[in-house]
Amino acid sequence: MAGCTRKGMRFEVEDLRDPKKRAQTVKGLLELRHTAMKALPTKTHGLIYMLREGGQLQRCYTQNFDMLEHKAGLSTDIRKSNVDCVCLHGSLRHLRCPLCCATFDWSKHEQSNCAGSDLPCPDCSKKCEERKKQGKRSITIGHLRPDIVFSGEGHPQGEDVEELIERDIAACPDLFLIIGASLTHSGPLKLARKFARAVGAQGGNVVYVNLSEPSPSRWRSLVDYVVLWECDSWVRDLESRKPKADIKDGACKRFWSGNVGNTPDNPIVLG
Repeated sequence: MAGCTRKGMRFEVEDLRDPKKRAQTVKGLLELRHTAMKALPTKTHGLIYMLREGGQLQRCYTQNFDMLEHKAGLSTDIRKSNVDCVCLHGSLRHLRCPLCCATFDWSKHEQSNCAGSDLPCPDCSKKCEERKKQGKRSITIGHLRPDIVFSGEGHPQGEDVEELIERDIAACPDLFLIIGASLTHSGPLKLARKFARAVGAQGGNVVYVNLSEPSPSRWRSLVDYVVLWECDSWVRDLESRKPKADIKDGACKRFWSGNVGNTPDNPIVLG
């Protein structure tokens, strides 16, 4: 998956190569991080969490990097095969070294980011010092950057993401929920179409929930139900129709025990 924007802001990988632009970009993302830290999971996050707790969720894939899925109780570590949510565009939780790919808690480095200072990677620095002590030549030390996928670059764990996608398709999912996803980027769009075809081949349903209708030319043969509604309002309506479901904002008390038609065994969610 490559590239991302955020509410009119576009994050270009070229901006990381120039020290001055890099500092400005990191500062801007730090402000976004502070805003995201104050935000709370929504009803829609609660639905996804409830599916997970009920043993029904195959996987959630999100284009957002605002950490709300993590706050909602979903695991987001792609390195684990049982990860609940795959963040296609990374996350603002961590800083990452582009050279050694080590990740670090961003909260411990915010003061340096505010000052506009480059942050040398602790792991690279340690390795470089060890080499010097051994009389070996020094190595290049990476500068920490936000752990999101910038426009013009691929996902740093792209192979792991692809492996999870293939595993999810092989699991024969019977429901694909596309909730609030704009699908304006080619990567997520191709992924959505791939899942939609896989679910359709199993005789399952593809449900598209958004305020705007999907492109008929691209989705007419792939989507079974289009719900033109605000996502959280749709979830509240679902809750009112299913008395056994108690969907909280980012949490739940009980499990979804029914659905229109058959209860899905392993749905995939893209948001």
